[in-house]
Amino acid sequence: MPFSYSAPRFSQEDQELEIAEMSPEEKEDMLDDVFGRNAEKIAAQNEREITKEELDAFDRALEDLPSDERVEALAATAMCPDLVEAETNPTMFLIRENFDPQKAAKRFAEYWDFRVDLLGDDKAFLPITLSEGGAFHEDEELLEMMRESPTYRVVLPEDSQGRGVLFMESDQESNAIDFSRNARIKYHFYMIHRLMER
Repeated sequence: MPFSYSAPRFSQEDQELEIAEMSPEEKEDMLDDVFGRNAEKIAAQNEREITKEELDAFDRALEDLPSDERVEALAATAMCPDLVEAETNPTMFLIRENFDPQKAAKRFAEYWDFRVDLLGDDKAFLPITLSEGGAFHEDEELLEMMRESPTYRVVLPEDSQGRGVLFMESDQESNAIDFSRNARIKYHFYMIHRLMER
């Protein structure tokens, strides 16, 4: 899933058009998310125990994906199961996809495809850290970008609904244009991973 820094911004007109095309259920879901009204449902999903049957169904769904769509995900589960457990636990994907094992397995596989595409085979199966042994250790361009153009000024405490919050200064983002597209994507990827750890 490529990320574009050069795509046109989403205008007010675009937003109004998108909202106009939504079904009433989609509008309600959007408003629930924006205003935190679905927090009880999300909290219940996050707290409930995932059953062995659900994890087995996820594993079967991953195996059932076309072989070209699951290569990186299967490589990760075979090469670094502890890393998969710590950073990309299938439970997160099941919760995100409302416990649908096929959707969760597809999202998991897409995540690992993106990760390998972004980091390469030599770094993708390392922890997403800046420390020694991590995927971003000695990534000079990324480290320079973090020093010179700190787009994310602060990771704020969770909001009242338990969601993580990043504060991003958009004027700093324009300073990041001096860095490669890949470095900018890595920066966002790294910060989102830090937020997910909370």
